[in-house]
Amino acid sequence: MAVNWSGGLIRWMPHRDRQGKAFPLNHLHPFRLNYALLAAKGHPGREVVLYVGFGLHCFSVQRRGADDDMISDNRECRAFDGVRYTLSKRLPEIIRHVIEGRQSCERTAADNYVAVRLDSGERYGVFFNLKRWKRHGSNSVLLLVQSAYPLDPRKPHPGKGRYSFNLLLGEILRGRAKQDDEPDPRRFADVLEAPQERKPRPAMLGEAP
Repeated sequence: MAVNWSGGLIRWMPHRDRQGKAFPLNHLHPFRLNYALLAAKGHPGREVVLYVGFGLHCFSVQRRGADDDMISDNRECRAFDGVRYTLSKRLPEIIRHVIEGRQSCERTAADNYVAVRLDSGERYGVFFNLKRWKRHGSNSVLLLVQSAYPLDPRKPHPGKGRYSFNLLLGEILRGRAKQDDEPDPRRFADVLEAPQERKPRPAMLGEAP
């Protein structure tokens, strides 16, 4: 179960399985921070307030059978997944590295972004979206982590190119990226379980050799 917080972001309550074992989710509570957007090509720099939230798909999968341990938000019901849950404990650090410019990003075919962390040959894909959040002010942006999961080595890489967070944030605030009038965090779902085919790409910044 979950409780809405800050106009749609979710402050997750601990999940309990059928045996009563608790799985804390406080590491995925939303947070906000200030970001100094650098000036670029005639556009002055500005102070931005980032609101960061984490979606249900970060620790759940599509239902597989009657014995699944189910968990839901206010939009859908899915199966709690131990692998995704364990990996999700790294998400706040990965997102902070993205924001700090220590982890580059790629664009996907679904108009969002992916950061890929590589450990011991395994790829962990973190999919997120950026939207202006005008209800909190003209310099407010919502960063929602829509999903995060180990990438299947048999499937093509889900992203393309390499971009800094400062560049992507500048596009959002300067009107170069597609925008909704008012983002609804509940709509941001995991749409990249079966990514489209991509050509091999060069190693990303931050990846182990």
